Amino acid sequence: MIFFGERFWNKQKPIYPLLFQLAEGKRYQNHLAITDDREAIIEKILHYDATLT
Repeated sequence: MIFFGERFWNKQKPIYPLLFQLAEGKRYQNHLAITDDREAIIEKILHYDATLT
């Protein structure tokens, strides 16, 4: 799950910190990301490895 807009998802609607905390220690923690960079999102999707779930 990739969240676009760090300020929004961390401050205005602080969903990301909650999800990150709930995922701590779980295998899917590595599949959470937050960024303001569209290129980073594309890279994350292109390099997704389903075997890590």
